[in-house]
Amino acid sequence: MPNRALRPCQHHGCPALTRERYCEKHVAQHQAKAKAEETSYDKERAVAGRMDYDARWQRLRAVYLASHPICESCVKESRVVPAVLVHHIVPIKEGGARLYQSNCMSLCNACHEAIHGKDRWMRRTYQ
Repeated sequence: MPNRALRPCQHHGCPALTRERYCEKHVAQHQAKAKAEETSYDKERAVAGRMDYDARWQRLRAVYLASHPICESCVKESRVVPAVLVHHIVPIKEGGARLYQSNCMSLCNACHEAIHGKDRWMRRTYQ
């Protein structure tokens, strides 16, 4: 099998030539960075489970969106906009039923932002 051609190391500013993505000097540094990013991603993914957005919620959400494909808030204003998410009318933290369709409504992103505000992700604290 032929050898790969030499090419510059992908580390910014490194002039070394290598057959891999990074030269021997920088490969460990970038592997550590990739591992840290993967760990961070895994922690963020675990948040959904802690917030009760488990497989049962995902199934309910899919069924609800299939039966209510238009934003319920927009329909009240005589607009037809596809719904992309399911909103709990009474928040779970305030005692709202998590897995009951009677506590759900389908919304478009704009209506959901109007209800929660654009900074809702910044305010949220995870335990």
